[in-house]
Amino acid sequence: MTLTASDVGALTAKMGYWEDAEYAFAFLVAIACFGEYIADFTKWWRRESVWARLGSMDDRKENLGKLSTLLLIVALVAETVCLFRTNQISGEVLGSLNQLSDEAFKKATAAKDDASIAITKSGQAATSAALAEQASGRATSESTEAEGTASKAMALARDTRHEADSFKHDIKSAREEALKANSQLIRMKTPRTISTEQQEQLSKALRAFAGTPFDLTVFSDEESVDLMRVLRSVLTSAGWKQQADESGIGLPETPGPFVGLTSVTGIRIEIAASRYAEWEPVIGTLVLLLKAENVEAAGNAALTGVSPRAIHIAVGKKNP
Repeated sequence: MTLTASDVGALTAKMGYWEDAEYAFAFLVAIACFGEYIADFTKWWRRESVWARLGSMDDRKENLGKLSTLLLIVALVAETVCLFRTNQISGEVLGSLNQLSDEAFKKATAAKDDASIAITKSGQAATSAALAEQASGRATSESTEAEGTASKAMALARDTRHEADSFKHDIKSAREEALKANSQLIRMKTPRTISTEQQEQLSKALRAFAGTPFDLTVFSDEESVDLMRVLRSVLTSAGWKQQADESGIGLPETPGPFVGLTSVTGIRIEIAASRYAEWEPVIGTLVLLLKAENVEAAGNAALTGVSPRAIHIAVGKKNP
């Protein structure tokens, strides 16, 4: 179906509305991701005021996570619908403009042919020269007008195509940002872990330092405690000797030697500077092996405040 100029303008305006809707739903995707972040990584929902609308204190975190997930799904579906409608309208406009351009070129060609026939007849019939010249003038005028129309149609088609390409680029960028934010959120929520096979490999590599004394401190969340227990199992299987932490403040109901508490981020391994020559290769090897299993770790020697009796391993909270 051939569209008029007013039809093209209406479709272009409609395409702008759908594009605005895409940006709005992309913004809602960002809000949903932020809501999941608040539910999983902050304590804001414990506050009163507006958070009280989410239910009792026990249900707020779960309700906030569910609402954020539902909002994310709805916003992504709506954004996809808007993208589909934008591409559909753009295709209709471009198809109509191409048809107008083809028709204009056909008229120009026909007008030029008429002019050629009129000029030929004027040479053959001297008595009808005046009429032939008039016909030639009219044909030439129509040809010029048709060429101008075709030129305008082609320019409009190029401009519309450029705008459509720009719209697609903006939509693609928004979707990539949303996917990136969702991927980052998944990474933050995935706990640190060492598989059974990796544990066996670590234990085998660390048996070269069997008999090394160590103590443990841990951040008081479930993910850090689970990782501490796995690391303790690996070290004791390698023949390392766990010592009780001397801080006096520790994790309750932990079997084996006393495990203290820490507030650090990631895994920190410290030794006293006086034991540097003896234990630096040990902690260097341990740090490299943990990093090889995608577990963040760092080691250093402290001049003061660190007991020389053992290697001090602090299993801190996961780095966001």
